[in-house]
Amino acid sequence: RTTIFVSNIDNKYVDNPSDLFGLGDIVKATVFKMDNGMIDLSTKGEYGVVKAFCKRDRMPLAKSKKNEGMLECPVCRHIEKRKISPEYGQVSDL
Repeated sequence: RTTIFVSNIDNKYVDNPSDLFGLGDIVKATVFKMDNGMIDLSTKGEYGVVKAFCKRDRMPLAKSKKNEGMLECPVCRHIEKRKISPEYGQVSDL
């Protein structure tokens, strides 16, 4: 089982992890603990989402040109927030 505790998401306070990650998102993280089949991850610092999918229609999201630091669905134009890695969008094959 793999987990990411809210305290390991970011250096600043995180109120709701689902605002920063979505179901099916591909995330670059670091493994910092392994114990009894459990793997603990961290996305603090430069780590985060490298590919995200729209919560409405599951299409891949692109960096928004109008809203810096946000992602936009090219189909339905829904804007979403994520903890975006600097490498976002560089994994088109995934």
